[in-house]
Amino acid sequence: KMRSRTRLMRVLRTPQTWKFFIPNLLIGFGAALIVPFFNLFLVDTFAISEITLGTLFSVAGLLTGIGSLLGPTLEKAFGSRVKAVVFAQGTSLVFLMVLGFAPTLGLASAGFLLRGALMNMGHPLWNSFIMDQVAETRQATISALMFISWEIGWTFGPTISGWLQQNDWFPALFITTGILYASATALQWRLFAGSDTLTTAEPALAASSN
Repeated sequence: KMRSRTRLMRVLRTPQTWKFFIPNLLIGFGAALIVPFFNLFLVDTFAISEITLGTLFSVAGLLTGIGSLLGPTLEKAFGSRVKAVVFAQGTSLVFLMVLGFAPTLGLASAGFLLRGALMNMGHPLWNSFIMDQVAETRQATISALMFISWEIGWTFGPTISGWLQQNDWFPALFITTGILYASATALQWRLFAGSDTLTTAEPALAASSN
């Protein structure tokens, strides 16, 4: 236990850890504000039937799977996982705004479907990039911290979202999520653009453990 605690403290003292943690935290919190309530938004805004809603979510699940599979192709096209992640998340943000402020169900549905596909296209690439940036002995700890960073947002986000929905502030939820996503994406680009190889990050981690 003492060894595990020491390892955790070393990882937490590493600046690189927080560079991974903060973007994950921002994205997780932004997602928690709005993603669980897409069905309520669509029903309240466009009064769609349960059948239409179920069909829409089924297609979204299919596109999400396809998007995840296309992640490596996107990485190859950009020659960089970070650039691919930034492109996928940035484009997803556009479709999030289309979903939130579209005047018709057709546009909102397109925004809903493409947003999910693009976000899930970048997510596996980001996780893979993180694992390649840390020593093998620290990967389990970093993975756990990334999970925690995501869950922090999902602990508080739905409660805040519920309060805003009571006041009919769905637009505020979309705008806030957009700001959080954009901030996370900008941080990922600023901190890691051009750092897609293990050798660029590993010396900093090794030095911090001495």
